[in-house]
Amino acid sequence: MPGGFFGVKRILVPSILADLIQSALLSVEDRRYTDLAACPHCGGKVRGHDLKRKLFVRIMSDAGDDRDVHVFVKRFYCEDCRRLCYAKSPFYPGMRLGAPIIDLCVINTDLFPYHHLARLLEAMRIRIDRGTIRNYARKGFPPVPYVELYGLRIPVSLLSLSDGVVGGAQPGPAVRAETFRTGRLPPAGGALLSLLGLSQEREKRYHEKDKEKRKSREKQHNRQNT
Repeated sequence: MPGGFFGVKRILVPSILADLIQSALLSVEDRRYTDLAACPHCGGKVRGHDLKRKLFVRIMSDAGDDRDVHVFVKRFYCEDCRRLCYAKSPFYPGMRLGAPIIDLCVINTDLFPYHHLARLLEAMRIRIDRGTIRNYARKGFPPVPYVELYGLRIPVSLLSLSDGVVGGAQPGPAVRAETFRTGRLPPAGGALLSLLGLSQEREKRYHEKDKEKRKSREKQHNRQNT
């Protein structure tokens, strides 16, 4: 079977999709987000305070071991309201994991039960338990743009991570943060989407041909038995 599949009950996750998502997630490892023009609370002047290491996602290696992917987010001190604030980064306020991971969970919760979605993410080598998925689903996050591939909803925020992986370019943190905010896919991310779409169409044609072959064999078998 072309491409190969990871199976979760009757849900099939194409290996090309799983591998590209893994590449996208690994592309942000140790990335630094340091851009903040003004205080988001009062608009006041800010100055650098420190650099905070944050967990973005926990993934599984081929051997089944867990691997934490971290990024660094700069914190600033507002000279007017004297509050600490974070640089623009792909995180929802107060959330432990990266926004693209939360988006991936939330937009698929009305398609799959929590335990099934957890196993589906595990097939893509993303470690997250059903209790955490349930909590995210109940938080009331705003709707996010997504595309549907192989019966799964993939958020634009996740596809945009692959901009550097597919196109070879390494845009700055501000560009990436803007992508998460606006939901617009960068050019290389669009190339990724086209690539996945072509693969999806190829798999569809393969299964259609396979179905026709099975029908032909069944007809031939029936004729031989009559």
